[in-house]
Amino acid sequence: MEFVESKRGKMMLIFDGFKYVFGYTSQTNVTRWRCFMKNCRANIFEKEKACFLSTSDHGDNCSVKNIDRQKLATTCKRKAVNDICQRPRKIILGEINDFGVSSIMTTNDISALRKRVYRARHQILLMNPKCIADIHSAISSVNTLTTNDEEFSLLNDEISNIIIFSYNTNLKMLCKSEIIYVDGTFSYYPSLFTQLFTIHGLVNTCYIPLVFCLLLDKKTESYKEALFQVVQKCLNLNLIFKPQSITVDFEIAIHQAVLLIWPSIVIVGCRFHLIQSWNRKIQELGLTLEYKKNDWLKHTFGLTFLDPLEVSDCFSFDLMSDIPDDSKYSKYADYILENYIDENSKFPPNMWATHSATLNRTTNNCESFHSHFNQTFYKTHPSFFTFLQILKDTIQTDTYIKINSAQNNIKKISKNKKILNRVKITEDAITKKKIE
Repeated sequence: MEFVESKRGKMMLIFDGFKYVFGYTSQTNVTRWRCFMKNCRANIFEKEKACFLSTSDHGDNCSVKNIDRQKLATTCKRKAVNDICQRPRKIILGEINDFGVSSIMTTNDISALRKRVYRARHQILLMNPKCIADIHSAISSVNTLTTNDEEFSLLNDEISNIIIFSYNTNLKMLCKSEIIYVDGTFSYYPSLFTQLFTIHGLVNTCYIPLVFCLLLDKKTESYKEALFQVVQKCLNLNLIFKPQSITVDFEIAIHQAVLLIWPSIVIVGCRFHLIQSWNRKIQELGLTLEYKKNDWLKHTFGLTFLDPLEVSDCFSFDLMSDIPDDSKYSKYADYILENYIDENSKFPPNMWATHSATLNRTTNNCESFHSHFNQTFYKTHPSFFTFLQILKDTIQTDTYIKINSAQNNIKKISKNKKILNRVKITEDAITKKKIE
């Protein structure tokens, strides 16, 4: 005995190769099911999951040939509702494979199943807000409790149109982190916003996503207001959010906002983003092939591993004395000097150079988080309610686990020993060169 759904969403019972529709339930909790063929008088009675047939027999046309297809449709609809971010096509093809019915399915069947999956989802999802005001109203009316029954909506500001999600335990952990990491994703967020801006903490070697901000733009004022509100929310809990350093990419607006909130904070430019910028310049100048053949370009990346006070002299006396006689190389050198080395440069050496090969000077943990976060959706700019459900149920549950690991000082097992070995070799080489 098993149950399936009809095309109209009604429950049907499958028993002994025949299909039945609901009749009634008596006062003694006996449920009568009748044959789905209207002219058939066969009944089946069910009580406490036990079935027994009535005296009537089925007609000649009552046996069901497409029960497997109906079971398939029911399973697809159930999975589509339980996992709203899974691609419908992936659900359907996966279930077809599990049911072993690919030999009898057609493209028309796939289209019909897809429509039923979408209808099932639309029945449980609220209408997507069409303006920012609708989103503010939605946050005030929907359930924003996490799986631990804690309020997840930290700020719903209708004036600045900044929305922040976090909860008290996150903020307590954030205030324990002397180093914070920030980054944004510009693809997977509600379409009325510009980015999801995330603040991560580092506690006992655990990188933890703790605060999630929806911002309308990438302006200094928006970043400043978001950070200011987080600081104020911490103060309301008698907590002080004042990190010693922040690791971030080379976006001027963020740097300016950070210094407005914490004037004495140390800004660490992400080494990964720095190398990306220099590589883009090499490609822009048409030096990609030269990079493979000429070590001079490779040597410039070694500047990131020097003491900040040594960068200028090394660049001027060591690298420039050996620069190839080519205008493209000169333009590349000017780019580095003007933007990253000169006294008046936007990103001076003390922001990105350090006498160490540590992995902590990148926002790779943020990039990894956003990569995994993006993979939970099957399309960019998901509906606001889908976005919120994933954030407070899936992502916040993962945050709970990471917080528990940090509090219990659980060391994360490295998945890539080769990287750590390269770091060790680089650090040893730096130390040896320093001694010489």
